Amino acid sequence: MQEQQLKLLLQSAIVREMEPLKSKFSFWRVEVPNTPRTLWESNHQQPDLRQLLPNVNEQVFIEADDELRALCGIGWEFVWGKPTPPFIAQHKEDLRQLSVQEKELSDLERLWLVISAVDTDYF
Repeated sequence: MQEQQLKLLLQSAIVREMEPLKSKFSFWRVEVPNTPRTLWESNHQQPDLRQLLPNVNEQVFIEADDELRALCGIGWEFVWGKPTPPFIAQHKEDLRQLSVQEKELSDLERLWLVISAVDTDYF
């Protein structure tokens, strides 16, 4: 699967998965960074995150740009019952450390950390 196509599919799946979190964002009064927009339209059923994320192994992740890495990380926040791959968990921890150091993160990287915190009620 081409990187651009994977990004579009992940964005679309993430938008669908984020819908139930809106009430948690509202409850915690969390400002949500810019979220992906649904860009993929098809007459066929859209693949879900469990179908998409296995396309990203460690080598693909290492070679990916920051946008695809963040989309993969966000996607794994919505996959239940399967452990997050270690290379993605490590990247999330690295982003968390950058955030603590007040380093600049992209909107998608901030969104990943916000979803992680809100969905697990870290606040």
